[in-house]
This record gives sequence, structure tokens and C-alpha cells, in this order.
Amino acid sequence: MPSMDKKLSGMLGIAMRAGQIVLGSDTVLQEIRRGKAGIVLLDADASENTAKCFADKCAYYRVPLHTVETGALDQAFGRSGRMVAAVRKGGFADQITKLITSDENPVG
Repeated sequence: MPSMDKKLSGMLGIAMRAGQIVLGSDTVLQEIRRGKAGIVLLDADASENTAKCFADKCAYYRVPLHTVETGALDQAFGRSGRMVAAVRKGGFADQITKLITSDENPVG
């Protein structure tokens, strides 16, 4: 089982219950195009084509894209087979971005 940070996993779960998470490639792409995505999370096991597609879209629309551990999205949302998720702009996206960037650049 992936060892996603408990704070991050908990925040993703709360955001999901609040209706601020969008799952699935097509709906995430729509959120990015509409300018509503605050951050996009991509599973490390996503195919090369999927990764390139979202990297290109996120770069064009200036949406942060972060790759998470294999299976971390499944664990956070309690659903299997999730490769990509978007958090809508706002407080949840800001908090999740802070948690992810603090994990990538630990102090000390």
C-alpha cells in the first residue's frame, strides 16, 4: 500500500467530500480548459501518453501538475483505477499545493 502523507490523504478526502475534486481524464481536461483546475495530480503509473497529455495541457493553461506515488489517488479517494485528479481552484487547491511542495522540499 502506498505511504501517502496522512495530512495530504486526509485533505484530499475532505476535498472530495466537499465536491472540490474532479476524477477521470475527460472531466479533468474540461476543468483545465475552463480555468477551474487549481492543481492536477497524476499517478506515477499513468501511461506515457496520459502523462504527456496532462503535462502539455497543464503547461499551456498554467496549472500546477504533480505526480504522486503509484496508487496514492486510489488510496486517498477509496476508488480503484484513478490515474488523474484535479482539485478546483480555491482553498483546498492552495492547501494541497502547500502540502505537496513541503513534502518535495523538506526542511532540515
